[in-house]
Amino acid sequence: MKKRLTKIELFKQAMNFSAGHFTIFSDSERENLHGHSFSVYVMFEAEVMENGTAFNYGIYKKIIFDTCQLVDEVVLLPLKSPYLRIE
Repeated sequence: MKKRLTKIELFKQAMNFSAGHFTIFSDSERENLHGHSFSVYVMFEAEVMENGTAFNYGIYKKIIFDTCQLVDEVVLLPLKSPYLRIE
């Protein structure tokens, strides 16, 4: 029997966050601290089970909402950059 697949897309107005950042291009070149607003879109492809469902997407929706709240209004730092030392 051939597997039946479905796509589930999560994209809600509340799935967003704002964050500040700067990019370090080299040891002498970097941009100024500034911010952006980000929207989150997630698409799952899953097998449809015999009962007509794929999975409980509410679990993932909560993870996405919680993650957006966690990173909202923070400054993202390039911690792995060889040109930045944080003390």
